Amino acid sequence: MAGSDGGVGLGRRALDRVEPQRGALGAALRHYELAAMNPDHAWSVAVPSSLVRLRAAFIDHIDFTEGPHGLFDEMLHDPEAEVSSEIDQLRRDHITIVAAMDRAEAALASPPSDDDHLRELVASVARLVGKHRRKGAQLLYDVYSVDISAGD
Repeated sequence: MAGSDGGVGLGRRALDRVEPQRGALGAALRHYELAAMNPDHAWSVAVPSSLVRLRAAFIDHIDFTEGPHGLFDEMLHDPEAEVSSEIDQLRRDHITIVAAMDRAEAALASPPSDDDHLRELVASVARLVGKHRRKGAQLLYDVYSVDISAGD
């Protein structure tokens, strides 16, 4: 499913645009995961602050992909790329992930009595973002034959 230029020109431009944004989201996700895995007393401070950072990176990601002239528009206008269902799923992921972030943020602000539930909410955000990044990497590979998952 390579683009009309064989995946070289358009794919390279897409990769040049994607790498910095993807790197920022990946770094924010790793920071969040490290904070969430650390069981010390600073957890209640580290996790909320890392969630703020992850949310900001994810909102930038949504703007990058869904905004005017965003990556999704570029892919949808490639006559050889049949990606509308994949892009629809990624857009639904955006809604689901922001909602999961909202739930985690609310629980962190007013922790429930069940610590396991709180930790599960926090962990679910990391899982959802990680899965979404893998789906996006696969889509870019399918469309442009460009592997952006190296180093993840």
